[in-house]
Parts: sequence; C-alpha cells; structure tokens
Amino acid sequence: MLSHGNKSDFYSADEKKSLTETKNKYYLELLNNITPKDILPGVLDLIEQANNNHIPCAIASASENAPTILEKLGIKHYFKAIVDPKTLKKGKPDPEIFLRAAEFIHIPPHLCIGFEDSIAGIQSIKQAGMYAIGVTADGPLPEADLAVHSLTEIDIHSLF
Repeated sequence: MLSHGNKSDFYSADEKKSLTETKNKYYLELLNNITPKDILPGVLDLIEQANNNHIPCAIASASENAPTILEKLGIKHYFKAIVDPKTLKKGKPDPEIFLRAAEFIHIPPHLCIGFEDSIAGIQSIKQAGMYAIGVTADGPLPEADLAVHSLTEIDIHSLF
C-alpha cells in the first residue's frame, strides 16, 4: 500500500511494522463482525449448485484468515479443501496455489474453474491451465476467459 501511494521511503522499518500491526488489528476486528449476511450476491447460489451437482470446491486464497471467514459466513462445509498459504513457496501470479487446490480435490487443472478479482489472480489461474472467471468489481481483467460484475450473472449450468 505504501509503494502504491509512493510513501515506501516515508516510514522507518519500525513504523511500517507498527502500521502493519494496527491495520491487522482493525482487520481482525472487522472479521469478528462477519455474518452470513455478508456473503456477496450470487456466491451462495453458485456453491450450493456446485454442491448439489457433486462438484467439489476448494479455496485458493492468499489470506490466512480464509478458514475463519468461511466459518463466520457459514459456508466452510461446502469446501473440500482450503489451501494454507503458509505452505506455499510462491504467491500469485505463480500458479502453485491453484494447482494445490486442484490436487486437494483430485481434479486435473484443465477441468477446473477459478474465480478471481485481481490481475495477478487471473494470471495465476491461467498459468495453472484452468478456466478463469474474473469478477470485475475493481476494473477490467482482460486475461479472464469470462468476466462478470457479479456471480449473480452465472449459474453452474452455464459453465459446462
């Protein structure tokens, strides 16, 4: 964030650490208030459709808080696997996280569909050999195979 705002050299290492700790404190406080009402439109419908059609799902999130978030949203049980980002050697756009997710659910990567909202995430999915759906809330994702503004625009049957 500091680099993005051209402020990386503005703070000392100790100040950066303190800012990070403060940001994480606020983030964890926000996590405590998450409820199933916070599920984004279309997400629950899509994962329920996948579950009803015996399509295994996995989470390939760089966030170490993904299990907590899924639990608070009440949807953790829909996922056969959650990749632990601490076990990865490289981050996105490297495909490792998506390849690991496919491995955990025993599906060849070329038969998987990945959902992402970032350019690095889409690149990661594509490098893994998967079909990439970009959720374009913050801008275009030109490398995505399919771009949607919301998951309400698709259903499981339109993907196969």
